[in-house]
Amino acid sequence: MIGAGVRDRRVTIQEKAVSTDTIGNQTDLWVTIATVWAAVSPLKGREYWAARQVNAETTIKVTILYRRGVTPEHRLLYGSRVLEILEIINTNERNEELVLLCKEVVS
Repeated sequence: MIGAGVRDRRVTIQEKAVSTDTIGNQTDLWVTIATVWAAVSPLKGREYWAARQVNAETTIKVTILYRRGVTPEHRLLYGSRVLEILEIINTNERNEELVLLCKEVVS
C-alpha cells in the first residue's frame, strides 16, 4: 500500500449520465461523483496512426484509496486531462486501495 504522502494529486471521478431536453433530444454528459487524492504516474507512451491522424496515447497508473463502485464505465479528470479507466486492481483484495490503469488519448 502507498503511504498517504505519495497521494498528492487531485483527480475527479465522473460517471456518464443522459440528459433529455424539452423536445426529447438526448445528450451524454459527465457528472462528478467524487474528487479524491491520488498518486499519478505515467507508465508508457506511444504514437500511432488512426484515421489518417497522428494520435498520442499514454498509459497512466492512478492509485487512490479504496472506493466501492468505481468501474471502467467511469472516467477520471486530472487537471485538464481526461483519463479513460481500462483496468481496476483492488490491491491484495483488502479494500484499502485501488490501482486504476488508465489511458489518455490526445488527437
